[in-house]
Amino acid sequence: MATTSRTTAKSKAPRAHFDIAAVEREVNVGESVEPFTVRLTTGTVVELKNPKLLGWQLASSLTADQPLFAMRAIVPEEFWDEFIQEDFSVETMNRLIAAWREHHGQLPLGE
Repeated sequence: MATTSRTTAKSKAPRAHFDIAAVEREVNVGESVEPFTVRLTTGTVVELKNPKLLGWQLASSLTADQPLFAMRAIVPEEFWDEFIQEDFSVETMNRLIAAWREHHGQLPLGE
C-alpha cells in the first residue's frame, strides 16, 4: 500500500521575502511622530495625515504644482469643507505644505 503525503495549500505557497500586510500592520501601529496640526482661522485645529502612511500611489502623485491636490490628500475628510472655506494666499499654502513635509522629514515636493 502506497502512502500519500498530505500537504496544505499553505505549505505549497512560495516563500515571501517581504510581507506587505505584516509591514502595514507594523507601520500603522508603530507611528511615533507627533502629528502635524494646523489652526484654521475659525480656531479649529486640524491634524493632517502623516505622509508616510499615505498610499504609495497617492504619495507619488503629489507635486508642487498642484497644492490643492496635495491638501485634498492630507486634510482629513471630516475637515475638508471647513478647510476649503479658508481664505489665504498661495504663499501661505506653500509654506503650510513645506512645514508639514519638514515636520515629517520628507523632501520638498518635486525633488
